[in-house]
Amino acid sequence: MNLDFRIVGSPQEWQLLQTDWDELVKRQAGSILGIDATSTYMWATTLWSNHLNQAGMEVLIAESGGKLQALMPLFRGTKTIHSLRCRTLSPVTELYSGRCGFLLAEPRAELLKALLDALRAELPDWDVFVFTLVKDSVSEKLLKQCVGRQELRIENIANQKSPYIALDRPWEEYFASLPRKFRWNLKNFEKKMNSSGAVVHRVYEHGSDLEQFHLAVQEIEKGSWKEG
Repeated sequence: MNLDFRIVGSPQEWQLLQTDWDELVKRQAGSILGIDATSTYMWATTLWSNHLNQAGMEVLIAESGGKLQALMPLFRGTKTIHSLRCRTLSPVTELYSGRCGFLLAEPRAELLKALLDALRAELPDWDVFVFTLVKDSVSEKLLKQCVGRQELRIENIANQKSPYIALDRPWEEYFASLPRKFRWNLKNFEKKMNSSGAVVHRVYEHGSDLEQFHLAVQEIEKGSWKEG
């Protein structure tokens, strides 16, 4: 595939990419190993506005035949690594995000390799590329394939534990695998909730449910230590 790379630096140009941008996110969403809403256009521009003071974000895009194939919103900074002050280049999701990864039209190592090559060719004057990936995600697997094909030196500098849990077994089996004290606490909390009223479980999955979901979250927040 012949790819054309360019840097998009203005909010007006980013807005034109919004539909295709979010489509790349949707293709990799859907599981706790996939990327989430913090990789979307709206999230990136919010970080640009609130964390970068509406300056300093560059969006590297790859196109083929006029169609978007890859995209990476980036910002520059500095970081001390091995006692050396380095100029860093990072996806904007490094400022604040959940599950993030490489935004590619197709999960192909060749496409990611070309994108990483473009970082060096199209964006000069940086020393270290700093990024976060979900372990065992598509992005991490593709990166491992690229490491063997390029002269890349990759180092793990930090780890975070995900708050998400894969419920890929029947609930009874999963519950039985939990620590005994945790199971006791969970049953005790359930008894307390039942004493206050009926416990109802509901899944919110449509945009029309947003307002009711938002009100429920607010009600929980008002009862927490943060309300004061």
